[in-house]
Amino acid sequence: RQGCTDEDLADIAYTLQVGREAMEVRLACVVSTLEELKAKLAQYLAEAKDIDGLYRGTARRDKDGLATDEERQAMIEECAASGRSHRLVELWTKGMEVDWRQLCREAAPRRISLPSYPFARERYWVPPVRQVPSLQAKDVGKPLHPLLHRNTSKPAERQLPEGLYK
Repeated sequence: RQGCTDEDLADIAYTLQVGREAMEVRLACVVSTLEELKAKLAQYLAEAKDIDGLYRGTARRDKDGLATDEERQAMIEECAASGRSHRLVELWTKGMEVDWRQLCREAAPRRISLPSYPFARERYWVPPVRQVPSLQAKDVGKPLHPLLHRNTSKPAERQLPEGLYK
């Protein structure tokens, strides 16, 4: 988003946490400034290894290995209270569900307008059909089916000729 400052960082994070669906493949950065965020993302795009404060993971489809709701909530609260944001985002990237609204209930940042896919500008729409193929003249007199000798349908409705089954 253009014109953002370091003061907007909490709002950006909150918007991405509560305003977007958590996907299976996840990426999280623990940063203090926008410049730090840009640097970590640039390193990630350059395929650097072991980037401090950047976590990437795939959420497990089978959640049995993760904690129960009570254990999960206790871990989240403990991480938040002790300032262990690195551990919290690491757990989230591995598939733990985090209620970000509940976590930010004391001083909730505001949701702001962000682009849906800021990194992908390609369009994937099917190109429109320029013209509808016409019936070939050779197909007009040809029987449609052994039991159906002519098509009396109109574009908006289907009709069978009377006497078909007589």
